[in-house]
Amino acid sequence: MLSIGHTYELPFGKGRTYLSNMPRAEEYLLGGWQFSGITQYQSGWPFSPGLNNNASINADVGTPPDVVPGVDPYNVPGGQNRDHWFNPAAYTIPAPYKYGNAARDSLRGPNLFTADWSLSKRFLVAERKSLEFRWETFNTFNRTNLNNPNGAIDAGVGSAGVITGISNPMRQMQFGLRLDF
Repeated sequence: MLSIGHTYELPFGKGRTYLSNMPRAEEYLLGGWQFSGITQYQSGWPFSPGLNNNASINADVGTPPDVVPGVDPYNVPGGQNRDHWFNPAAYTIPAPYKYGNAARDSLRGPNLFTADWSLSKRFLVAERKSLEFRWETFNTFNRTNLNNPNGAIDAGVGSAGVITGISNPMRQMQFGLRLDF
């Protein structure tokens, strides 16, 4: 996981690198803006292949499937996508009364990337009063971050390895005003 938090004062306006000699009205609108946010990237969450039907061990305990030797679970016909995240043919149902040999958390789901950014400015209203304007965006690039897929290899045709949800909402924006006194 990589997480970057940042705050950057834009270099425009009085006492800054650019446009430091602006007239007062322009300074009031263009100077003193701040760009901040959190940007995150992480690899996919681990998950385990499993079985919905536990009749093979005649118990209420779940069992993993058996691994089919020589078959890569990520070698998906047509390429890995939300409809076929892993190859269910890489696993099989264990023999009756046997516990499967697939390792726990042996598969990884899709990665995640989010950029939650804001642009803000504080306006001086009076000596001890200020007004802060904020424009905040969440998932700024509107990237679809997928959940983990259905890990049950016996879920039925078209269900095993299928991703049906997203892990965080699509782009959202909000504006805010805050009066400090």
